Amino acid sequence: MKRSMGKVTVISILFLLAAVTTGGAAEMTSANVYDVCPVVTPTVQLIDDAGVLDLNLVDAAMYHWREGWWKLENSQVVIKRNEVSGHFDMTQKLVEPFVREVFFTEGNEPADAYVLQDEALDLIDQLGVPMEEVGRVSVKRIMDQAEDEFGGVGEPTTVNFVVFVHREIDGLPVTGSHAKAAFSPEGELTALTIKWRNVDRQSRQIAMLKSSATLERSGRDICAQLHQHSETPLSLYYGTEGYSEASANTAQEQFAPQYLFRCADEEGPVFFREIDAVESNIP
Repeated sequence: MKRSMGKVTVISILFLLAAVTTGGAAEMTSANVYDVCPVVTPTVQLIDDAGVLDLNLVDAAMYHWREGWWKLENSQVVIKRNEVSGHFDMTQKLVEPFVREVFFTEGNEPADAYVLQDEALDLIDQLGVPMEEVGRVSVKRIMDQAEDEFGGVGEPTTVNFVVFVHREIDGLPVTGSHAKAAFSPEGELTALTIKWRNVDRQSRQIAMLKSSATLERSGRDICAQLHQHSETPLSLYYGTEGYSEASANTAQEQFAPQYLFRCADEEGPVFFREIDAVESNIP
């Protein structure tokens, strides 16, 4: 029997630590504040979602699951919507127990990564994600190897693809908000997650921001306080203005500008933090 020799990520994103600097960059003095749109009733939204995904509803059942989630499932697929945030989740059911060896057959010709990227974007568009808020899109092709019949290392094969869609509002990053789609080597959608509260563009207000110096000073103070969790002093990295989306079951009325930053050293853990960046609202 063939045995897995471990996974490697062929296409990946590398983050290099770089200290915060502001030299030569124009300081951001204002940004927009948006109201969050009301969430569509999950029992209604899930029917629409099923139509987008072309799901057979003949044998489907809908029910309140847990912690604010509603679930619609048939014999093959489960889709869920959160009644607080509108977050979406879809997973394929496994009819038979998962067997890794199915991926190690000869002639494993994986789907085109760029085709899958386009398919993922088309799906999240139909499921309510505004395309003007789509930021960077990355595709990871997950590879694996198996032992051959003689106990040696076999040819690498594709296990799956993961398409990750980052969110931006007015060109600013949004933490806690993204879409992620997983595809089989043959290009079949196996899972889809959308954490993407819709904002009301007509509700836009302008807010004056705290100075970069003030925000960086506050960030450095927080990093210093986190020193107790690290063996070495933590420095401020990747400070930038942006937005932050709350977790699925946490109510959120507005997207207001935040200062997003990381506290880290060259070898220790990385702590992600955000603080309010608004100085005052412009009437």
